[in-house]
Amino acid sequence: GTVNGRYTGTPKYGNYDVQLSDNGSGDGRIWRTISTAGYSNIIVSFALGAVLNNNNEDVRSEWSADNGGSWTDLALINRNGADNQLHDYSITLPETAANNAQFSIRFRIRNSESDDYGYVDNVEVTGIPTSINYQFTDTSTSSVPITARNWSFGDSTANSTLQNPSHTYSTAGSYRVILTVINECGNNASISKRISTGSNYYYGQWDRTVMEPAGVYPVNRIR
Repeated sequence: GTVNGRYTGTPKYGNYDVQLSDNGSGDGRIWRTISTAGYSNIIVSFALGAVLNNNNEDVRSEWSADNGGSWTDLALINRNGADNQLHDYSITLPETAANNAQFSIRFRIRNSESDDYGYVDNVEVTGIPTSINYQFTDTSTSSVPITARNWSFGDSTANSTLQNPSHTYSTAGSYRVILTVINECGNNASISKRISTGSNYYYGQWDRTVMEPAGVYPVNRIR
């Protein structure tokens, strides 16, 4: 289960975490590029821990906006902070991480010896869709023909008079949608419903458990 070098193994679910060790090779790391295209407000959450015996060793998490061309620290544990415990982090990233097909994250240990380890667990990357398309359907019935419809989408855009319109929301949020119908006798009726648009982007996870090496990699999926 120890990860040495860049790990690209088969994704797995279950009660796993990752143990990092470089065994004197320079660093041990796991790394994956994740497209955040179409998503904003990127947040990275993870658990990080370490067992380190020397002052020049550290375990760190990093992110990149250019597929690993350059890296920025998310969190770092050095010898003074290494307590053989997992610590939880949740970090909101700058806009350069959003809508980016080259967004990458990695976790690595540096300068460790054979009895020094880093641990990674519960890795999640989330974001909010930058636009959300909804399809609306009018199922109204009347004893006489319906002659007019009016949809209000609750986001200050133009109304629609179509029976079954589609509508794109520019940002995720809560909106009140109102449909008004009129029949040929001039009678009208309205119905309203509040909708919440946009499911968060969700990237993989190592399920949290005790610090046991597993050498597994997260699964990329949309929830």
